[in-house]
Amino acid sequence: MFGPNPDSPGHPNSGLAATVVIPTRFVWPYGGRRVFLSGSFTGWSEHILMSPMEGCPNAFQAICNLTPGYHQYKFNVDGEWRYDEHQPYVSGNYGVVNTVFLAR
Repeated sequence: MFGPNPDSPGHPNSGLAATVVIPTRFVWPYGGRRVFLSGSFTGWSEHILMSPMEGCPNAFQAICNLTPGYHQYKFNVDGEWRYDEHQPYVSGNYGVVNTVFLAR
């Protein structure tokens, strides 16, 4: 009636922990021509191009799958790094400020 138990020895997926991801929408509502998102969840090396939001000419969005926990991120707006002053943020070494988000 049921297929093989994935936790049973010998099953191809036995012993693999399920990775929990949380689809998270990031929004930059302050305008710009090209907006990218980067953060701890991309290793700070990937820059995700954000899409204009339909019906909101100054807003951009991107949806990313995050693992549970705290993540820091920033927006690159027309070549300038920005953080969202209206969301929680942290100040790091050398005056670096990043927006912070708890995925749960």
